[in-house]
Amino acid sequence: MGVKWNNNDLTPDLQRKLLVSVDDNAERFNSQDIANTLLAFGQMGLKWRKIDRRLQAKLWSAVDRNADVDGGSLNEQEISNILLALGKKHMGLHWSEFDPDLREKLLDVVARNADAFNQQNISNTLLASHQLGLDWRDFNPVLQAKLINAVARNVDEFSSQGIAMTLHALSMMKVQWSNLIQTMQRKLLDAIVRNGIYFSASSVLMILTALVDFEVDIIDDKANASVKNTVLNAVQNQAKTFNVRHIVEGITILDQVGFNWEDFSGDLQEELLNVIMANKSKFKDLEILQLKMRLHRLQLPKRVHEYLDLKNQNVNNNTNSTALANSGEMDEG
Repeated sequence: MGVKWNNNDLTPDLQRKLLVSVDDNAERFNSQDIANTLLAFGQMGLKWRKIDRRLQAKLWSAVDRNADVDGGSLNEQEISNILLALGKKHMGLHWSEFDPDLREKLLDVVARNADAFNQQNISNTLLASHQLGLDWRDFNPVLQAKLINAVARNVDEFSSQGIAMTLHALSMMKVQWSNLIQTMQRKLLDAIVRNGIYFSASSVLMILTALVDFEVDIIDDKANASVKNTVLNAVQNQAKTFNVRHIVEGITILDQVGFNWEDFSGDLQEELLNVIMANKSKFKDLEILQLKMRLHRLQLPKRVHEYLDLKNQNVNNNTNSTALANSGEMDEG
């Protein structure tokens, strides 16, 4: 997990010394210095609001100076790292909190570097843009084209994390699937299939959510059969690692895709039942209500509803879900 700012990894005295060192050097920061500093702060969990205003001003100045079209030198990795570090998942900023002139400069830097983006640069830049609160329409047509070209150029090299982040970011920024050329659509879907065995729990849920947002039919469209099999296998493989959030979101997304319980293999049914039962005592009331609603929409058989009995804490948690999943009673309506 790395060193964290607020969990006793760093003493207050060491925190102070680190901030003093950054303060002393910020006015001389080159592009690599400011990118690495902000990325380190973000990864440690230091929020922008916890930095005093004097140092904030110096850091903004360093970003601005190195983003300047005349003297700036931010490269493709540095700009993606800066944007990722400053966003809500790390230092907690929103795009609206940036000075308007700096916003324009940073987008110019992205445009200047987009032709050199590798798969990590483009996936990080898109994810960072989403986390900063940017919408696709915030990019001018030239920048939109450059970013889409960068995705197209790197799609065959995307890792499991890269394809998940890219599809998630594009869908969250409201890119229309129908606006992507068919060749690119196919390559993005092929990247899901290629990386299926490597998806983490979070990645497969991001993929499924993006497919819902893009309105990609993976159930009835036979051309997408391999995508359907890939995501269901990934859910089955990762179900043991699901926490409460993963369970609720996962069941919800599977319903939103349009699946029915009978679409799942016996092994997948078993894994989902096991992980729900293992976490049953951790669900909050609203989570139980959402689960029950989504499971009903998935057409979960009555016998399985009774087995889960999500409201009754006297359920026998030792019941063998394997036997249930494989029994004829699973077909009960």
